[in-house]
Amino acid sequence: DPKDPYIAQGPMLAIVAGLNDIDLRNLAAFFAAQAPTAPAPPVATPAATEGEAIFKQGDPARGVPPCAGCHGADANGVAASDGKQYLAWPALRGQHAAYVVSRLNNFRNGLPNHSSNDFIMHSVARTLDDSSIQAVAAWLASLPPQPTP
Repeated sequence: DPKDPYIAQGPMLAIVAGLNDIDLRNLAAFFAAQAPTAPAPPVATPAATEGEAIFKQGDPARGVPPCAGCHGADANGVAASDGKQYLAWPALRGQHAAYVVSRLNNFRNGLPNHSSNDFIMHSVARTLDDSSIQAVAAWLASLPPQPTP
């Protein structure tokens, strides 16, 4: 049930709620140090080709903005402009398609709503139909992951 607060806030919130700032920084450092694993070799599909076009150029006729504007032309995220070592917009390159589909569907449905980035993604995802979501997810999953800056 999407109205269930545990689901609406996400299971990770319940898992990390008891952690302090030092624990969170240590977890972030650990995961940032992990080498990404390569997905299966990319398979060129019409959906992935359409997904690349949506990601890079959007679809102005339907009001779909290009994902690359925030997530980078290479889908490797965009570093924060304040000189700190984190991404202001996350890397999506090599992300599992099912995860991307799930996140975009949640954003389209107004979930989660914990940050200003969530609210931005709500309005973006509402411009995407199911086919576009599937296509973008297929293209992102076809890309080999790269370490982020």
